[in-house]
Amino acid sequence: MADQDAEPVTEAVANVRRRQVFFVSGYDPKGAAFYHDLYTSQAALQAGVSGYRIETSARKRLGRHIARWTVAWRQGSRQVDTTYDFLRWDDIMRQHWPRGEFAMVGIAAKTYWRYILTGVLRRVLQTSWPTFIAAIYPALLIMLMIIISALMIFLLSCASLALGAPWWAGAILGAGFGWPIFKFASPVLDTKLGMHWLVRIYAFNLKQAAREVPELDVRLDFFADHILNAIKADGIDEVLLVGHSTGAQTVCDLLARILKRDPDFARHGPAVSLLTLGGSIPMLAWLPGTEWFRQSVQAIVSEPAIGWIDFTAAQDGATFALQDPVGLMGLPSKGETPKVLSTKLFELLTPEGFRKKHHDWNYVHFHYMMASERPAEYDYFLISAGPMTLAARFAARPTTKGFSRFANRKTGKS
Repeated sequence: MADQDAEPVTEAVANVRRRQVFFVSGYDPKGAAFYHDLYTSQAALQAGVSGYRIETSARKRLGRHIARWTVAWRQGSRQVDTTYDFLRWDDIMRQHWPRGEFAMVGIAAKTYWRYILTGVLRRVLQTSWPTFIAAIYPALLIMLMIIISALMIFLLSCASLALGAPWWAGAILGAGFGWPIFKFASPVLDTKLGMHWLVRIYAFNLKQAAREVPELDVRLDFFADHILNAIKADGIDEVLLVGHSTGAQTVCDLLARILKRDPDFARHGPAVSLLTLGGSIPMLAWLPGTEWFRQSVQAIVSEPAIGWIDFTAAQDGATFALQDPVGLMGLPSKGETPKVLSTKLFELLTPEGFRKKHHDWNYVHFHYMMASERPAEYDYFLISAGPMTLAARFAARPTTKGFSRFANRKTGKS
């Protein structure tokens, strides 16, 4: 950590002394330990870059489903204390985490067929071709492995016949060569490219759309009650809900449940902020049977007291970069809700760092919660632990409008 008594923040809107963060991860079974280590290590790096001090406590458990740590931010005479609650649903993900290379082939076939029939893949292609490529490349890789295996079987069957042996002898030999492709190449491709991880996400989205994950509904109700109880503590200036990746969908559902319990949740007490990072909210909303989710998002955008900012990056193919998720859903919104902003990855990294990292899909999709290589406007640790509310920090930046760099054509209302 940088021991730096730099100039304190002097803006009149630097009014946060205590904050409560509630973080929802994406479809990632790593759990609280991984995200606590990520926050702790990256916060220390960012402090060294940006010239403030930040201390992250050890992680502790609050029952089975919540992990908590505290964050102390200091710069000059200013100090901010943040309580950071990691809302766990990684156990639910592990229950819906299919394994086995051959099982994944069947799941991929069923999942992609559903996305084709429902027209979701077509809408993705119309909206953002990088997102479409990210969506279909797992299917293409699986098809390629099948084709290579089938080709081996065919060629060795022909060779067997040419040598006067039964064709099935060559077929068995070809299958023997093809089997390792699935057994050993699939895990490598999954590690390097997230092949199976993406298939699992899309398959889970189908279950979520059909409300076939009742344990998730129970968990979100528990989180909603926890949040309403937690913010009763005196002196909290900002309640910040954060959702990363598919956690952006989940945190919207969660916030809507809170508003259903307390319609005035954002109108009394601390400022309420919603931060979605690298989300793909329309991917769920476009599926049949998701009127319940559309209503959840509508409840959020209808509450002007909630400051919602949606951050994406043009290099992140796992999201709909710089496009309004509410607009893509065809829902009406008031003003700039959400405000759509770019993290500007090229500003976060040095030219050399950008050259090396902007094609690393895993880094790009997680950079929202990582330290930058040089001081920049986007700073997750200032957002989650610094002295300004989310809305105040980015009040001067207008929302992104008309970003069509990746669109094939205008999609109109969804």
